[in-house]
Amino acid sequence: MKAKFLGHATVKIDDLLIDPWTKEIEGFGLKPPYEYTEEDKKFKVMCITHNHPDHCLGAEELVKEANATLIAGFELAAEFLQKGLQANPMNIGGTIEQEGWKIYMTPAWHSASSNPNGFILQKNGKTFYHAGDTGLFEDMERLGKEFSIDIAFLPIGDRFTMGIDEASKAVQLLKPKLVVPMHYNSFDLIRVNENEFKEKVEKAGFACKIVQPGQEIEI
Repeated sequence: MKAKFLGHATVKIDDLLIDPWTKEIEGFGLKPPYEYTEEDKKFKVMCITHNHPDHCLGAEELVKEANATLIAGFELAAEFLQKGLQANPMNIGGTIEQEGWKIYMTPAWHSASSNPNGFILQKNGKTFYHAGDTGLFEDMERLGKEFSIDIAFLPIGDRFTMGIDEASKAVQLLKPKLVVPMHYNSFDLIRVNENEFKEKVEKAGFACKIVQPGQEIEI
């Protein structure tokens, strides 16, 4: 399996796409840091953690073009269903199966009208954690005990999510085999030194990989 980082908080793992952002956010002048290839647009499942535009702007067109199914919290999934698109609603603590994926919805401490969340994603014996936008929370320790996480994708950009220090503590609670930072340096308000995070994580005994938009990780 391969995990491809598509910039900001967007990750594609096999045939599953998480938190796409493909359009400029009008009024803010914020543009996505990566332009999707045609291959990037081929997927069967899309997971969205919340309805902030940097996590779902362009999702409607992508889901329709790919004839894929969207997985999201009830409120956000209902919006897609009302537009005639394929969506499978769930909520925090719930588990569903879709296209060979086992998907568990986790909490996330954030603000949004669609009830923010993260995802534990399992397929082919591998387990991935996408935290979405979140601050540090103690229940991460439970996630680390219940799931043997191969890769954890964690926000480190501060201001709107965990910063470097809190994300480093999250790694110690989650105990993943590998951590990949996300949600940083996409715009000025979330600029941090990702190498500082890598050093902290590795000093604590965990593996960390800095992945640039468009790069893949072999799992």
